[in-house]
Amino acid sequence: MKEVIVVTGAAGHVGRPLAERLLATGRAVRAVARDAEKLKPLAALGAEVLKGSLHDPVFLTEAFRGANAAFVLTALDVKAPEVNIDQYKKAESIATAIRAAGVNYAVFLSSWGTDVPEKTGGVLGCRRLEQLLDETPALNVVHLRSVWFMENFLWNIGLIKMAGINGLAMRPGSPFSMIASRGHRAHRGRLPRASGFQGPQRPLPPRRQGLYDDRGDSDLGGGNRQARTQVRRVP
Repeated sequence: MKEVIVVTGAAGHVGRPLAERLLATGRAVRAVARDAEKLKPLAALGAEVLKGSLHDPVFLTEAFRGANAAFVLTALDVKAPEVNIDQYKKAESIATAIRAAGVNYAVFLSSWGTDVPEKTGGVLGCRRLEQLLDETPALNVVHLRSVWFMENFLWNIGLIKMAGINGLAMRPGSPFSMIASRGHRAHRGRLPRASGFQGPQRPLPPRRQGLYDDRGDSDLGGGNRQARTQVRRVP
């Protein structure tokens, strides 16, 4: 019998390609998302699909039950009244379900900046889930501290059209690292399949990405070497 891998956020930019990759290699995939309609393509490829919320630990416990590995994330809901509180609830739900279901391996799509304890916005939710997963007995977990996804700029199309600027909550001219979501697919496809790592791990990205210096500190802490990004005004 094949070992089951659960993929949460399976309808998204990261989860869907990951699930497709795992299915293509013959893995048994249980795909989890809020929108059943968006899960249909994965069902057609042979995945078991489950519709439910990351806020529901009972649902997630059943989704994780019997699985050897899981890919998890704390999706940022920008419409939530309190973004961090919403993330903390998801983090507690995910960690509770992983413990209850007895999952052995987890890969968490975390974020750069989780080493910074405050004033990092939605990154705080990732920091909290890292802590909860690290505290889970017998769980082997890899935290993938991803940099800024280029697809996030799609949120700013309205602002660009209206004001002719691409605004972010950072100082103008500040360089920072970015990656397209497809840039992580191969790496995320390997980790659950290997299932050979032990304990909590935080693999550092290559130094050429400019995310970490020799101490392993993140750029959100300030002062590290960066690859500068040029941004042009779009007519």
